Amino acid sequence: SALGVTSSARIDSIADVPAFGETPVLKGFDINTWTGMFLPAGTPAAIVARLAKELDAVLQLPEVQQRLIAGGATPGKGTPASFAAFLKKEKAAYAQIVKSANIQQE
Repeated sequence: SALGVTSSARIDSIADVPAFGETPVLKGFDINTWTGMFLPAGTPAAIVARLAKELDAVLQLPEVQQRLIAGGATPGKGTPASFAAFLKKEKAAYAQIVKSANIQQE
């Protein structure tokens, strides 16, 4: 059986498995895999908005939701701006890990 998931909260599809982030020792621990759509720099805003709208519509389809959840994913909803903010936060968090572990490029 699983010891825990690496997120800050439990995953709905396996709610009986605790999240490491909810334990006293690893409070706030939150390392997840995620998927996002990236476009080339300079893509016109109208195209970005249209793709975001269409992707959101697909992600809201019940059959897509069910498949994502069955695979252990938590379907999200957001905007290009919220995804950019998320990426900024992720970059800062991993930069801190690299710095504190004194990881050097070879």
